[in-house]
Amino acid sequence: AYNLVWHGDYYEVWARGRRARVALAVAELTGPPAQRCARAAAVARVAVRARARLVWTDEPQLVRVSFAGVVLPRGWGHAGQGVSMRGAGRVTLPFTLPSGGRWELWLQGQIMPLVDVAIDGRRLASVAAELGGNSVVPNTLRPLAVTLRAGHHVLAVTRGHFSLAPGNGGFANVYDAFLTPAGAAVQTPLESASPDRWRSLCAHAREWAEAVP
Repeated sequence: AYNLVWHGDYYEVWARGRRARVALAVAELTGPPAQRCARAAAVARVAVRARARLVWTDEPQLVRVSFAGVVLPRGWGHAGQGVSMRGAGRVTLPFTLPSGGRWELWLQGQIMPLVDVAIDGRRLASVAAELGGNSVVPNTLRPLAVTLRAGHHVLAVTRGHFSLAPGNGGFANVYDAFLTPAGAAVQTPLESASPDRWRSLCAHAREWAEAVP
């Protein structure tokens, strides 16, 4: 029902089509299989009563970079599932890609001072002055594009020494890091089926499902 009409560094604008039909019911289909099936069944019941169809999209491919077990520099601490960089130091985080090609690295957190980001020893960018979001819904920084082969890689996040530069003494927390195929946000296709096929939505995680007239 909606099309992407504009996007910038931090926001996207989606416009609803003039003749687009409103969904009668919608459900997120992530989580454990039993939870996904229960939600899919509820949407299917609405679709049956309204003689509507099921429409869904698969969960986008996402490769998480785990902070579990990482050795922290002196003075650093944990922040949620990630790290709080309370002084100069560096962490290295291994990850594995299922396929080669163009990927986008996403960092989620609040970073005021300058922090360097590199993969396999190759510097991607320096990020700073990123304080959007909050402790519940942290800011996701602009993605960093990178071409990588399939297999094992190492992400390095480095905070330099303190200085008198503006903002240098501020927060530097990274809560999460993950990669997605480049352009995945606008390439995920929609699928449609009759509501009696709702059990097929239980097989693996989907992004969401709707009952659409």
